[in-house]
Amino acid sequence: MKIQTSRFGELEISEDKILDFTSGIPGFSELTKFTVIEYKDPISWMQSTENPEVAFIISNPFDLFSNYYIKLGDEALKFLDIKDESEALVFVILSVSDDVLTANLRAPLVVNTRSRKATQLIVDDDKLLFKTPVNTINKK
Repeated sequence: MKIQTSRFGELEISEDKILDFTSGIPGFSELTKFTVIEYKDPISWMQSTENPEVAFIISNPFDLFSNYYIKLGDEALKFLDIKDESEALVFVILSVSDDVLTANLRAPLVVNTRSRKATQLIVDDDKLLFKTPVNTINKK
């Protein structure tokens, strides 16, 4: 299928590369279909297939923070139909503010690699921040 993007122009993506955020992403609940566009390791873009203007900078948090750990609760595993945690792929949304790159470690994106069903979780851990500077916490 072809999608229009504001950053990358028209892209051809296969249907099996579409992530299904059934309940949307907070602030973008009307958008449920996204695809990951690999950019420059460890950075990727998660592009809406429904709105060319909406894309998020994302990364695998384990590539950025050697001590990052989340435990997927039973509710999340059931919602995403994850049978084994090895089926889970985790991303965090990155943002740039005042020339500082931060990662939202408190609300990771979790994808079932088998079904491509995805959600954004809020992790119940006060040590994890919504805006964690990338260059100051245990980078590999």
